[in-house]
Amino acid sequence: MERRQVSQQSLDMVSNLSHGHSEIPARITTGGYLLGHPVGALGGFTLSEVFSAAVEADPDKEATTAGERYWRWRQWWRRSEALASRLQDRGVEPGHVVAAQLPSSWEFLTLHTAAASVGAALLPVRHAYGHGDVRALIDRVRPAVVVDTQTWQGLSAAGAGRRPDEVVVSPDAPFMLLPSSGTSAGRPMICMDSHDGLLSNAASVLAESSMTGKDVVTSASPLTDLFGLPSIHLSLFTRNRQAPLAEWDFPRFFELAEKAATTVLFAVSALSDILSGVASRPGFTLREVRASGSSVPTSLVTRTQQELGAQMIVQWGMSELGAGAFTRPDETAETMSSTVGTPVREAEARAMERELQFRSPSLFRGYWGEPETTDAAITDDGWLRTGDTVDIDPDGRTIYLGRSAELIDVGGRKFNAREIEDLLEHLGPVALVGRPDPRLGEYPCLVVERPGIDLMEVVRQLREAGFAEYKIPAELVTVGRIPLTPTGKISRHGVTALIGRTAAPDQPWTGGPRAGRPHGRGVSLPAGGARVRGRGTRQRGSARSGQHLRQPRDGLRHGREVAQHPVRGGRHAFARDTPVQLPDPDHIRQRQLTGIRWKL
Repeated sequence: MERRQVSQQSLDMVSNLSHGHSEIPARITTGGYLLGHPVGALGGFTLSEVFSAAVEADPDKEATTAGERYWRWRQWWRRSEALASRLQDRGVEPGHVVAAQLPSSWEFLTLHTAAASVGAALLPVRHAYGHGDVRALIDRVRPAVVVDTQTWQGLSAAGAGRRPDEVVVSPDAPFMLLPSSGTSAGRPMICMDSHDGLLSNAASVLAESSMTGKDVVTSASPLTDLFGLPSIHLSLFTRNRQAPLAEWDFPRFFELAEKAATTVLFAVSALSDILSGVASRPGFTLREVRASGSSVPTSLVTRTQQELGAQMIVQWGMSELGAGAFTRPDETAETMSSTVGTPVREAEARAMERELQFRSPSLFRGYWGEPETTDAAITDDGWLRTGDTVDIDPDGRTIYLGRSAELIDVGGRKFNAREIEDLLEHLGPVALVGRPDPRLGEYPCLVVERPGIDLMEVVRQLREAGFAEYKIPAELVTVGRIPLTPTGKISRHGVTALIGRTAAPDQPWTGGPRAGRPHGRGVSLPAGGARVRGRGTRQRGSARSGQHLRQPRDGLRHGREVAQHPVRGGRHAFARDTPVQLPDPDHIRQRQLTGIRWKL
């Protein structure tokens, strides 16, 4: 991938951002990209073309529903045009940024298409963010308009029946500014993504998907998140109906899914809740469930298949690249629980010293206002350094071991915090982080939100599960709220800073009770009424000491050996009875992709 020479305009933009010049809206153009065209061919898509093709195909077909009411494609188009005209009235021009803090809803869908049609880049902001979180993003990006629920009402009421001035948007034009979870820094980087990059990525996913125009899609992940957002783009390509869920609410999900006849679910952490409630709803089924993140427990995969009657897809991705890898429907539950599959079409993955590196045509175009960070994220031969720790098995599947920021080093023995967190998810939000130790470097500390959790009971559960002693938490800290990143993941930096308000022990940890901190004696944190409790004496030399939750499989290839043999995506194709209609910007060519015909 070509690194671009940073222009004076880009340097001025960085300077303005750092000095907080928020009175002038920022403008992002292709000239401000920090990375050139990624390696490989794209589809030549823009959101407006994909959207208009869906509308023209069947204007009176239902496009989206809230359960009680629905909107047809024709209605969506008219409302989008009216909103686009109001954005132009507000001074939004091509290259400006529109920030969206809306729930997953008809309103967000309409703003998404409207902003793209006037050439603006959309910055999705989680609806659950507090004022401080929003302010931090706004100050950095300087959008021309921030649209929340109140602003939306004013914009939509005044624009009915109007059409915007025509704007020519190229496939390479800025499309989205997506906060990245792929960094261990104290604040997220903001990825610049083009229309063609993200939409071609969605088309690549669709080429190996069973989704059709007959499906109804619900995302339990917010549409402002990296995982929820592609559900919109996939639905535009297939022209199926969307049933957005405003926020995760267990009863509301079942109510919406039953009224809308949901067939495909995008889920991150909600799947366990759904499975726990499906027994009281006989006959409730889904056709497909897509789970995001790292590998999913085998029991969850099996229950999804048996109790929901759904095929399971486990998908991994980043704001820097969209969907990166996923399992295929014909793979076993064991494969889905131990890997995140193989790369999407046209993409490549490799492991360098167990760090996952990725290359595809849909890679981002740099971090907004961060030329040095962008440069550091790309290798000399054009691969993205993801910061994820992986192994790659002999079949080319990626075994996700976590992020480097999730690794805790106890006396040279490293393990991933997710091993413990995943097992303790029944306790509510939890985070495991390393605390400084003068002898071992770090010891594991469990951070929870729910009051009354007993550390010794946690210890007992982990020992019974066979975890090595060095992985078992030595402390438990209760806080009011565990800090999250803009993408909803645990902010390791934020958690460490929060619990760092109380000093780590001066005495080295030897596995027993800490000096001056006997079990049962509370230590209060300065904020939030949190408390720290030390752990009692532990039995050392356990018969299962040193055992990992998931042992590496024989024959794994990692390090420089894998780097010489990158894994290419697109080796699996899903057989279809009917062609998927994708808009072709030239309106003349036909492409054949492993048995799937794309044509207009």
